[in-house]
Amino acid sequence: MDNTHQLHDNNPGITRDGLLWTFRAPAHAVEVNFDAGVAHYGMANVAMADYGTLANALFGKGVGLPGDSVPSTVSWSLNWHTVLSTGSFRDDTVGFAMDYKQTEAHLEWSMREKGFSFTAEGSHQFVPASGYALIARERNGVFL
Repeated sequence: MDNTHQLHDNNPGITRDGLLWTFRAPAHAVEVNFDAGVAHYGMANVAMADYGTLANALFGKGVGLPGDSVPSTVSWSLNWHTVLSTGSFRDDTVGFAMDYKQTEAHLEWSMREKGFSFTAEGSHQFVPASGYALIARERNGVFL
């Protein structure tokens, strides 16, 4: 796993209770208009750690113990748009149902750390009709 040729692995880390690479986004970071089939998720200059490689991020100092990292920030803007199809799914056995819209999507992403920055080329960060991007309304448990 060390020989991935990976140079950067930006992530928020692993919490003491084992939550992996996840953090609560502020409400203003997400906007959804399900009826119109559009959504946006974006944040700027979010503090992350750059572990260099996935192996170091997961096992650098033992299983589930990240290795050394350098401070970095990550920014992104992800937009779902252009409804391609709609549908519904229901599974009463597990108590889950959803209405969904398959859309196109576009991602802008960048990261910065001392002495280095990277910005993804925007024209290559597009999920076309052949890709798979969804926005959905789901119901589960007692809400089904």
